This record gives sequence, structure tokens and C-alpha cells, in this order.
Amino acid sequence: MVNLSPERRTIMFYTAPKPTQALLVTGGFFSRKDVPFRVVVGRGTFYLPFIHRVYRFYIGSRYVRVNVEAQTHQNISVNIEATLAYRVNKDIVSIVEAGSRFLGSNDKAMSDVISSIFSGEVRSLVGARSVEEIITNRDALNMDVLTATGPKLMEMGLKIDNFQINEISDDEGHIKNLSQPELNRVRKIAEVAAAAADTEIEQAQQEAERKKSQYKKDTDLQVSQNTMETAEKRAQAAQSGPIAESSALLELTRKQKELARERADLKEIELIAEVIKPAEADAQRRVIEAKAQTEAQAMYNETLAANERIGLESKMVDIMPEVAGRIATALAGSNITMFNGAEGLTNIVTEVAGTASHLVNALKPAVQDQASHRRSQ
Repeated sequence: MVNLSPERRTIMFYTAPKPTQALLVTGGFFSRKDVPFRVVVGRGTFYLPFIHRVYRFYIGSRYVRVNVEAQTHQNISVNIEATLAYRVNKDIVSIVEAGSRFLGSNDKAMSDVISSIFSGEVRSLVGARSVEEIITNRDALNMDVLTATGPKLMEMGLKIDNFQINEISDDEGHIKNLSQPELNRVRKIAEVAAAAADTEIEQAQQEAERKKSQYKKDTDLQVSQNTMETAEKRAQAAQSGPIAESSALLELTRKQKELARERADLKEIELIAEVIKPAEADAQRRVIEAKAQTEAQAMYNETLAANERIGLESKMVDIMPEVAGRIATALAGSNITMFNGAEGLTNIVTEVAGTASHLVNALKPAVQDQASHRRSQ
């Protein structure tokens, strides 16, 4: 509220619309002939009480259900149920047109007008089509309805947001008969699918029963096996004392045998080390000493023999002149006649030398016997 100067004392009020509303202000001292009211959208305005009247006009979306009974060009009556969404355009001209027609009317009156427009257009479009076309190409019917009704609603300042055909039916069952083959096909598919599903369910149940039976069998077998193992372990536990004692005795006997073998081996090693090895070493020593003594005696005999041979030869050398002299003396005292001169003399000398050699050889045994007698002494 605004107070003016004290002289005039005029009071003004201020109001603002909601986002889905438009303010239609009428009255005042000045008005335009082609516009019955002033339109305020998206902002507030001042007005004078008793001078102006302010109307709030809803410009948001509205919904209306349209039920139409129409005949196709086959003279078959069909029932079409559709849903329509519309609203008032937000430009000033559209709000003025819609306000001029529907201001002061309720939503039902406005919806009845829209429903009658759509019903007429739907009847006209359905009458030019067959039932098969309507059923199989519903989107084309939607577009044709929007195209036919859009300009008419624009003249009233309205705009269509959406138009959707929800259901198409008839009282004679024609549409049902048309769809029966497809329904049968779908039903067969559904029955086959249901049978397959039932089969799978039955197989799954049977498989579950088999698994359950197998599990029970395995469980019983395992229980029996566990029972047997428990009994066996108890029997083993009952026999474990004597068995353990026998095992310990056997182990002790085995250990004693091993100890006896080790002691025998030790005795054998000690005998070899203390008796056999020293005896073998002493025998080996004696053999070596005897061999060495034999070799030394042989070397001594060889040395002695060599010395005696040298002495014999020296003695023979010493007596050779005496032998030769005696032979020469004998020859000198002999009366020898030479028949063949110098050759005969040579033969005589050779014979004399041979004779001397025979004499020396004859003396060797006597000399050797004398040496052997000396060695034996």
C-alpha cells in the first residue's frame, strides 16, 4: 500500500502473480479498445482499489481425458481413449485470447471445449482409415490429430504439450478377432516358454533331489567310514601298549646286534693293528733283511772270486817265464833236425806255446781248489 500526498490522500496496492499465473487488470480511466485488460506476467503491479480489478489467470499445464466413439471407413465403430496436455501460451496476445474466452470459467468448462475440438478431429481422421491402419499405425493418427487441432487451439491462445492415444477398442470384437492370430501365436510362444520353464523347473527339482540323495549317500558313507576309522583307532590304541613294547624290544635287540657287530669290528681292527700288522711287518722285515744279506753275500763272493781270479792270473803270469824257460832249456838240450827251415821253426814255437797253454790250463783247477779251500776256512 502506498500513501500519496496529504492533499490527495490516494491509496495504491501492490500485487504479484505466481510463476504459473498471469495478472489481468481491468478498469481505470484509460483503456485500449482492442485489449479488454492489462496483462502482467512474471512481475508485480500497482493498482487502485475500487478503480482496478485484478484477476489471477492460470496459464500452467492442464490435462484432459478424451473418449471418442467413431466409425472407420469400414463402418466399424471403435472407441478411442486419449490423454491431452495443453496450456496457455505465455505471450501477451495468447494470454489475451485465452483470457477473453475462459476468464471466469472453471477448468471443467475449459476442458469440455478442448475435448469437443479433439473429439471432432479424431472422428474425422478415424473415418478416413480402416481398423487395421488405426491399429498398426497409431503414431500416424497421433500426428494427424496434432496437425489438425494445433492451429485451432493457437487461435484460442492455447498450445498442445502432448497428445497420446491410450486405447483403441470396439464392442463387436473386430479388433480382438484381428489380433487373435497374433494372440494365438503369442499364447503359443508363452505356452512353449511356460512348458520349457516347467521342464527346467522339473529338471532343477530332480537334479536337486539327486544331489540331495547323493549328498545323503555320501554323508552316510562318510559316517560309516568315520565309525570304522574310529573303531580301528580304538583297537589300535588298545593294542598300542603291547605293540609299542614289542617294537621297543625289537629295536633294543637290533641296537644290541649293531653294538655287537661294531665291537667285533673294533676287535678285528685292534687285532689287525696289534698282532697281524706287526707280524706282517716283522716278516717283511726279515724277508728284506735275508734278501739284503743274500745280495750282500753274493756281492762278497763275486768280489772274492774276482780277487782270486786276479791273483791266479797274476800267479800264472809270474810262472809263465819259468815254464817258458824250462821249455826253452829242454829244447836247447834236445837234438832237433829242421827239415823245412824257418817254417819248421815256426811250427815248433807254436807247438811249444800250445804246450805252455795246456800246462797253464792244467794248473787252473789246482789253483781254484786251493782258493775254495781258503774261502771255506
